[in-house]
Amino acid sequence: MSNEIVPLLDENSAKAVEETAKLGQDVVGAITGASSYLKEVSSGIPQNLAGMLGDAVLHWRVRNRVRLEQRTREILANRGVKSADRDSSPSVVVPIYEAAMGESSDDLSELWARLLAAAMDPKRSVRKRFIEAVREMDPVDARVFQKLAEHAHWTPSSLVAVASALGLQTEEVTVSFQNLYRIGCIEHSNANLVNPHISAFGNLLLTAIRN
Repeated sequence: MSNEIVPLLDENSAKAVEETAKLGQDVVGAITGASSYLKEVSSGIPQNLAGMLGDAVLHWRVRNRVRLEQRTREILANRGVKSADRDSSPSVVVPIYEAAMGESSDDLSELWARLLAAAMDPKRSVRKRFIEAVREMDPVDARVFQKLAEHAHWTPSSLVAVASALGLQTEEVTVSFQNLYRIGCIEHSNANLVNPHISAFGNLLLTAIRN
């Protein structure tokens, strides 16, 4: 781990960075996009604020990386999978890292960790389209998608049942259904999206992220 990054963290976080570096050589260098990301978010910001913002964003992204790698190690350990069991494709691993490092939502951070674990599990596969789908999800969409998947059919309707189970307004669930349908995670047989079901693509994604 670079000496330019570790000093930004407290002692415990720095130690965690060093420990999670053991996750596997296939993820080494995934953080290299941080500099271009910082340049992008800093453009148009007054010069006296850009440096301070850059440090804060980099600090936040490194902490997200630590959280991602720690959670991924837990998932792999629970499955009895060693990181060296599979050579993960950089075309899959790097986009997951980049997306996860910029994510503050617990719901989506968990999905990224599960996708990364799947990419390192020889018994699972991760399509590049999975990454694009999760990128397009809001945190509430992730919750709705996984809750909908718990039952093949809800009564009296998926819309009402999911809203009740998650403590959401039906309008919120409707918007999530619309987005999940646009992404390709669900299908429906009526224009109102009252009783959608998980699509073939959605089932493949669920298979990749399940426990």
